Amino acid sequence: MKNLFTANFKLFFVNTIHAFLVYCFLLLLFAAFRLIILFFFNSSPEIYNETGDLLKAFFMGFRFDTMVICYGLLPVVAFNFIGIFMFGWGEKYFAILKKVYHVYYTILILAMLLISVIDLYFYNFFMTRISVLIFGFVEDDTAAVIKAIWTDYPVIPIAIGLIVAGWLAYKLVGIIQKIKLEKLSLPLPAYIIFLPVLGFFFLFGIRGNFAFYPLRINDAIISQYVFINNLVPNGVYALKTAFKDRKEQNVNINVDKTMKKWGFDSPAQAVSLYTGSVVPESTDSLKAALTAHTPVNEFLEQNPPNVVFIQMESMSEHFISLHEKENFNLLGALDDVLSHCLHFTHFLSATDATVHTLEGILLNSPMTPVSQSLYMDKTLETSAAKPFKEKGYHTAFVTGSKLGWRNLDKFVPNQYFDQTEGSAHIEKFVPNVLSNEWGCYDEFMFTRIFDILQQKNDKPQFVFGLTITNHTPYSLPDTYKPYPIHIPEALKSKLSSGEEHAQVHFTTYQYANDCLGKFISAIKNSPLGENTIIAASGDHSARRVFDYPDANMLQKYAVPLILYIPEKYKENLEMPDTRQFASHKDIFPTIYNLALSGAAYVRSGINLFDKEALGSNFAISSYKLAMNNHGCIFYEIEPVYYIWSDENRTELKPASESDIPQLKKDMEYAKAYTASMTYLVQEDLREKSQKKE
Repeated sequence: MKNLFTANFKLFFVNTIHAFLVYCFLLLLFAAFRLIILFFFNSSPEIYNETGDLLKAFFMGFRFDTMVICYGLLPVVAFNFIGIFMFGWGEKYFAILKKVYHVYYTILILAMLLISVIDLYFYNFFMTRISVLIFGFVEDDTAAVIKAIWTDYPVIPIAIGLIVAGWLAYKLVGIIQKIKLEKLSLPLPAYIIFLPVLGFFFLFGIRGNFAFYPLRINDAIISQYVFINNLVPNGVYALKTAFKDRKEQNVNINVDKTMKKWGFDSPAQAVSLYTGSVVPESTDSLKAALTAHTPVNEFLEQNPPNVVFIQMESMSEHFISLHEKENFNLLGALDDVLSHCLHFTHFLSATDATVHTLEGILLNSPMTPVSQSLYMDKTLETSAAKPFKEKGYHTAFVTGSKLGWRNLDKFVPNQYFDQTEGSAHIEKFVPNVLSNEWGCYDEFMFTRIFDILQQKNDKPQFVFGLTITNHTPYSLPDTYKPYPIHIPEALKSKLSSGEEHAQVHFTTYQYANDCLGKFISAIKNSPLGENTIIAASGDHSARRVFDYPDANMLQKYAVPLILYIPEKYKENLEMPDTRQFASHKDIFPTIYNLALSGAAYVRSGINLFDKEALGSNFAISSYKLAMNNHGCIFYEIEPVYYIWSDENRTELKPASESDIPQLKKDMEYAKAYTASMTYLVQEDLREKSQKKE
C-alpha cells in the first residue's frame, strides 16, 4: 500500500509540475499583452518615468494573472488530487488524465489568448479594458456590428493566427508532458509535506491574497494615472468584471441597493446633498425637491418656439478644435453657421455608448438600458418630452436607425412621443433615400425633421433626432462630395489608428457635421428660423483615432453642445461663458427655460443661462468621471484626482494633497446627483409596476 501511495504521489507531483509550467507560460502570455498596451497605446511619455507605479502595475497584474490561471487550473488540481487515492489504478488513471489534459491545456491557452486579443482590440477602440460595452455585440444590430468588425479589423489574419497559435499550443503542451522526472524519487514524507505547501500557494493564487476579501478590481487602482491602472487587469478578469457589472447594471427598482452603491444611507441623504436643502424622507418630498419650474413668461405663452434636439453619433469636441477650413475641413456646412450659435466646449456626454446616452438624456436615467428591460413599455415621468407634451406640443422622435434597434419601437412611443419614426418611415416620406447597415444616412433624417417642422400644425413642435452615419463601418452616400481633408503632418504622428482609417473617420465625421450645418442653415434661412430652437450634442466622443494621456482627459471625453436660438428668444438673456463645465444633464433644463413658461421638469441639471449656477456647475460622464473648475475626479473604482494645470482648464495634472479634500466634496456631489436621478426613475418604475395593467 505504501509503495502504491508513493507511486501515485509521484505521478501527482509530475502532473502538478506540468500544470505549473502551463501556468508559467500563461503568465508570460498575459505579461506580453500588458507590454503591448504599454508600448503601443501609451501617449504620455512621462508614464515611462513612473517606474515605481509601472512595477506595481506589473506586480499587481501578476497577481490578477495568477488568480485567473489558478481558476483555469482548478479542475486539473482537483483531478490530480483524486489520483493520489487511486490505489492499483493510479498509473492508468494518470495516463488517461494526460490525454485529457493535453486537450484541456490547449483549449485553456487558446481561450485565454483569444480573450486577450479581443481585449487588446477593445482597448484600441474604447481606450479601456473589456467592459459592459462589449455586450453591444448582441444588444446592438448584431449584423451591422459584425460588418463593422469585418471592415475595421484584420479578421482573417487574426483567425489564421489563432489557428496557428492553437497548433503551437498543442505542440507546446506535448513537449511539457514529455517531462517525466524519472530520476526524481522522493520519500513518502516529502510528498506528504508537498501537498499542504501546494494547497497553501494554490489557495493564495486563487484568492490573490489572504485578506478578508479576495483580490478585487478595486486593487487595480495603484497609481494616480488612469493609463497605468488600466495595465493591471488582464482580459479574462476584465471580461469577468464586465459580466458582473452587466448583471448589476440591469434595471432594477431596489432603492436601498442603489443608495448603498453610491455611499448613502437613504434617498433623503442623497437628495439633500444634491439639492443643497434638507429634504424629509417621504416620496412626495423627495419628488418635489427633484422637480424644478421655469418662470412664467407671457411672451413664451404667446409665442411657443419649435424645439429640435439632435443626438449626434460620435461628435467629438476635440475634432472641432482641429478644424481648418481650407485644408483639414472637419465641419463642412457647420462651419458657416457655428458663429451664429452658442458652442459649449467644456462639455461631457452622459455615457460612452449611444443607447445609454440616449436614455441618460431622454429619461434622466443612470440605469440603462431601460429599453431592453422588462420595463420597456413603461411611461417614465422623467422623460424629457413630458414638459413639452404638457404644454401642448406635438412631440416626435426621428432616427435614421432601424426602429427595432434596442427596442426603440416598443420603448420610445411610451415616452410622451406622439410620433416615432425610423429608417423605414423616412424611406416612405423622403424620396431617393440611401442607406447603410445601420439605417439611412443623416441627410435624409434631417430632411424628414425639416418636413415635420413645416407641416401645418396648430401646435408647436418638439423633435428629438438621433443620427447614425458617423459609426463603423464608415460609409458615405455616393452623392456626397467631401471638403478637403489633408491630415496635417503634426497630427499624423499622434494617430493611434492607421492614416487610412483616420482619413475615413474624419471624412464621415465631416459628413455628419455638414448635414447638421445644412439643417441649421435651412431652418435659419426659412420662416422656421424665427421660432425654432436647435440643440445638438454628441452621444459620446470619437474613438480609435488618437490616444489620450491622462492630462488630456477633457479632449478624450468632451463633446460639443451647439445651440441655435432665434433672435427674439435671446432678448433679456445674458450670454453664458461657453467654457464653463457642463454635460448632458444640463441640456433640457436649459431648453425648458428658453422655450416653456411655467413648466415643471426634472431637476437634472442647471439652466446654462443662469450665470451664478453655471459657475459652480459640474460635468459628469458615465457616472464615473466628474469635472468642474476645481479639477477632475475619475472614480470608476477607487478615485483618482486631478487639477487643471492651465488657465483655460484644458490640461490636467495629478492633484496635491491640499487639493483632494475639495475634489472629494465634488465627487460626493456628483454621486449624490447620480443616486438622486436613479432614485427618481426607480420610484417611478416601482409605482408603475404596482399598478394593474
